[in-house]
This record gives sequence, C-alpha cells and structure tokens, in this order.
Amino acid sequence: MLTQEHCKKILFNLGIQLGVSPRLISTRLLSDDDKQDMINSLISQDELETAVKVWMNNNMPDYANGKLEPYMALYDDKVRRYRGYEERPLKSKFRA
Repeated sequence: MLTQEHCKKILFNLGIQLGVSPRLISTRLLSDDDKQDMINSLISQDELETAVKVWMNNNMPDYANGKLEPYMALYDDKVRRYRGYEERPLKSKFRA
C-alpha cells in the first residue's frame, strides 16, 4: 500500500519524464477508482506509463470525467500545452 504523497511523486516523475503536466494526468486520465488502485498497489508504474503514453497519443481526452473530446490548451505554445497552464485573471496591487 502506498501513501498519497508517494503516488503524487510517481505522477510527478512520470509527467516530467513524458513532458506532460502531472496535474493533467491526475485530473483528465485517472478516475478516483484508478487513484485508489494506485494507493493499493494494483497498478504498476509500467502499466501507468503505458496508459499515459496511449492517453497522450489520443490527444489527452478527459477520460476521468467520461468525456472523449481532446484536450485544448488555451495557449498554442507546445510547452504550455503539455504543462496544463490555464488562463488566470490578473491580480492587481491596486484596488479601485
């Protein structure tokens, strides 16, 4: 049995290795049941790596939420696309 922190570290390392945001893997690929299977050591790291590669080759659909549309980044930059950047409102130091 693994801890949540150990599972996060596995996802982080895998994301860095494959060039995709670990957050995208966690939110778009892995369901809650998949995450629990990771904790219970029912999914090996090799199986997870294969699943992530297949998911990436299929344009990273939102399988975790039952959607098949490909991932559409807000930016056209490949680095930003795979790191999962989203548009955030600007914070101002001055209040009106």
